[in-house]
Amino acid sequence: MVRETADVQELVTKLSAAQDLFRKYVVPIFVDNERGQPEVFGSALVVGAGRHVFLVSAAHVFDPIAAGRQMYIHSGPATKRWLGGKLKRTPIPAGRTRKADLVDIAVFKLGEESLPPYPEVNCQPMPSEIVKCCCRERLRVPGSIF
Repeated sequence: MVRETADVQELVTKLSAAQDLFRKYVVPIFVDNERGQPEVFGSALVVGAGRHVFLVSAAHVFDPIAAGRQMYIHSGPATKRWLGGKLKRTPIPAGRTRKADLVDIAVFKLGEESLPPYPEVNCQPMPSEIVKCCCRERLRVPGSIF
């Protein structure tokens, strides 16, 4: 019982350290509700590759953009950065809803204006080398995503 408690404590300590490490690479994604107030709609991993920055999230998080709704992230406590760029997401299965999409992933290549890092909100792109290091196998999708 004592060893199990020590193992759990060690796991909690490691998870806490990992959370602190990855927190700077994750951003909340906002929409304004019908009263014009900000609402968190989802979150995304911010990844840098060369001079490009990508938001990686579930496809259902970015579905409103594809439907014409504006979404944004904060680059400062009171500074909205409206999302603009190129969106690629897994397709909704024919005749079904997004809930039937078992992959449910999207990659949003941000436009060139006002790219992170955003030090005021502790946000920076995760270097692509970390992403490659964390992925043992690459998902191969026919054709280039961008």
